[in-house]
Amino acid sequence: MARSRILMRQIFTAREAHINRAPAPTTPVPRLLWSYDDRETGWVVLVFEEIVGGQSPAQPWRPTNSTAFWMPSSSWRTHSHPRRCPAGSVRLAGETLTPEICGWRQLWGEPDTYIPRLDTWSARHLEALAHLESGVKSAVSAIRCCISTCVRDNMLLTNDRVWIVDWPHAAVGAAWMDTIGFAPSVAMQGGPLPEDLLARHPASHTADPHAITTAVAAIAGYFIHRRCNPAAWSAHLARLSSRAGVVAREWLAERTGWV
Repeated sequence: MARSRILMRQIFTAREAHINRAPAPTTPVPRLLWSYDDRETGWVVLVFEEIVGGQSPAQPWRPTNSTAFWMPSSSWRTHSHPRRCPAGSVRLAGETLTPEICGWRQLWGEPDTYIPRLDTWSARHLEALAHLESGVKSAVSAIRCCISTCVRDNMLLTNDRVWIVDWPHAAVGAAWMDTIGFAPSVAMQGGPLPEDLLARHPASHTADPHAITTAVAAIAGYFIHRRCNPAAWSAHLARLSSRAGVVAREWLAERTGWV
């Protein structure tokens, strides 16, 4: 019997089990072997196959680690059509992002509370940022493919493959969307700047630049909103969000040209 990894979480785990029951054979995710959902306690147990030899990407990110840097585009080649996603389990990215990643709009909704907590650039452009972010639903829905939460903690590298080990947020959306979410964490951990990493993704070369900027706005707003509410997260997540928020905000300022 294959060795396995046991994952127990109360948040998102049941959804992850549903998504992982029927992935395409080439999808870069460990095979789900068994699951158990204790509805009385709310705990869920998932047992996945072990990725033999799998290692987390080294820090700081190294440009020579081309496999890791090309992870998003490599993943898209394996499941770039919605029918390769588990039937009925994957939502549209635009429908997911609209209610869940709307940080600028939430900040703009309570300006008296949040503007004093914001950096000068974000406070100056808050209304415009909320408006830009509001277009994310259509911006990320042009090309159909599976996406997930791509950060270093959710990746395992082997000699010839990149594996994603956390899929509760899988959705159907633009092929370049995972790179948008992935890029701030790479930059803050010593890797290339977000715009340089994005340029490595073939789909970004033909994408609408405004659509990409809108998605960057959504990701930046997500992190900045978290940064303004550190008490709502664990100390670890609060630190990561704060650092990623700075990178994403600077990237957004570069793409918009707003000063």
